[in-house]
Amino acid sequence: TIRTLPDSDLAIKEMTYAKDIVFIGGGVMATELAETARSLNHDANISILIKDKFLGKPRTDIAISKILEKLYNKRRIAIILNDDVARLWNIENKLDSIVTKSGKRIKADLIYITTGVVPNIAIGKNLLETNVGFLTNQFLETSFPDIYAAGDCAQFYDIEQKRYRLIRAWHYASYTGSIAGHNMVLKKKIPCTPGAIHAHTMYFGTSYCCIGKFNPKPEEINNYEILLDSKPEEY
Repeated sequence: TIRTLPDSDLAIKEMTYAKDIVFIGGGVMATELAETARSLNHDANISILIKDKFLGKPRTDIAISKILEKLYNKRRIAIILNDDVARLWNIENKLDSIVTKSGKRIKADLIYITTGVVPNIAIGKNLLETNVGFLTNQFLETSFPDIYAAGDCAQFYDIEQKRYRLIRAWHYASYTGSIAGHNMVLKKKIPCTPGAIHAHTMYFGTSYCCIGKFNPKPEEINNYEILLDSKPEEY
């Protein structure tokens, strides 16, 4: 896991000297780490192994994924879709490669499992009501009065969408932290209403931003409008 500065320092060292690097998972963590690996190591073989049908899900749609794939392929980063790990292949007790469920064998002396963020709720699991994170009301107050949660561990009730939400992203952590802090010290509380999900980052100098519901279900498609700018490499 990468949680501390020494963890990051070790990851940088490993990526700098590895020959074959594989990232398992196709979300923001995988794509950003793959970009970092290429900037540190111009000679390594780098692959991203994704069990979904396109890169970046759920923060992209197929059209944006195709644009991102071009960016990564241009930097000699292989994108392997619709496949997953079956087992690891060792030679003389040393990692040699990954064998996928489709039968592919991908050389690997360094693997990162980038399949999502797991909230650390150990500190209050026996005291507070939990699901994946700490369950809170719309003001980010937990089941125990005057104890608040914010960031990746806060599974808050969204009064606009009428459901509990857990959003694992740094900008939402900053937003919920400001809301929780406000509600701790002031009598007039304000609800946590982050609105539509959005994702914004930059890959190899190309900025991308998605706002809204990126991949509506087939039965929902008539309720959504997809806005498309037909300029080359813009969507």
